[in-house]
Amino acid sequence: MKRTKQEVKKALREKLHTAIELEHSTIPPYLYAYWSVKDDTSEAAMSLLEVAKEEMNHMAMACNIMNAVGGYVNCANPNFIPSYPTELPGHSETVSSMKIGLHKLSKESIVGFLYIELPRDPNDDRDPQDGWTTIADFYLDILADIDELDDEDFNHGRQLNPTDSPDASGILIPVQNKRDAKLCIAEIIEQGEGFSRAEELSFSESDSLEPHYYRFLDIYKSMGGYGEVDLDDFNTEELIAKVDDTQYQEFMKGIHKLISNPGKSDFDAPLYDKENLKFNSLYSYMLDNMHTHKEKRHPDMSAAIQTMFSLGRHAVAMRSIHLGDGQLGGPSFEYLNRAERE
Repeated sequence: MKRTKQEVKKALREKLHTAIELEHSTIPPYLYAYWSVKDDTSEAAMSLLEVAKEEMNHMAMACNIMNAVGGYVNCANPNFIPSYPTELPGHSETVSSMKIGLHKLSKESIVGFLYIELPRDPNDDRDPQDGWTTIADFYLDILADIDELDDEDFNHGRQLNPTDSPDASGILIPVQNKRDAKLCIAEIIEQGEGFSRAEELSFSESDSLEPHYYRFLDIYKSMGGYGEVDLDDFNTEELIAKVDDTQYQEFMKGIHKLISNPGKSDFDAPLYDKENLKFNSLYSYMLDNMHTHKEKRHPDMSAAIQTMFSLGRHAVAMRSIHLGDGQLGGPSFEYLNRAERE
């Protein structure tokens, strides 16, 4: 039975909110790995930082589509932020759920990042609605909903513009019509996994960077990884095992031993708690700036991006705090109500 436009819009808004949660949930793990790298000018560090900024850009484009179809972004609440380690938002719709946590950069964490950004097999003609195996599948499902709408369905709400893009990371497309919405989805897929079914949407004039998956693959190889990725059967254990030990040990000399998933840890460290409170207070303000509702239809992405960059000084401060067993402090990425903030 053919759906009404209202039914399509409702389904699209729900999927877009999941997409926004999904894009956001990858940013803390990528930043956490970035802050664990001692040389922040190294290729590995720069790649991690650029990917985190581009994920912010993907969030912004999903917000633009959400605003255009009359939806709101509800991110100013504790439930918007996953408790790490976590399965990615929307994982219940996947064939094989994706898990992620807050860890230092290592062979385990980079293989996890590869799985998250895994490209969709271009020869896979399975319907994404049957259960998606890659994030690209999920976005193709969103694209199918967009295809059922018309230009006039995308004329609600103010739009984020290219000047709101985090440090000019990729393209930020305002959504004024159906084609703009499809361009946003195609850009997200191209920049993330490197494959898009929307062949009619040309990016010949863009300066899109190398897809996230291939930048993470470069990091994997730089630490001694020599495993081959099978798009049809991603083997985490095999990829972790196939890393040259001598090269890996040398690589890890450049990595701070940050504690894993600090929000799940129990330790007595008042100085760490103080810095983590500062970090989470700023982080919560960032999410407040991105939140929209009936009286606030335009997220303040510029303020959110500025706040994101200022988080680094508190992460660096925590990194100097020893928590025992040779482990150093790292931010827990938790949303605090205003009364709990510093």
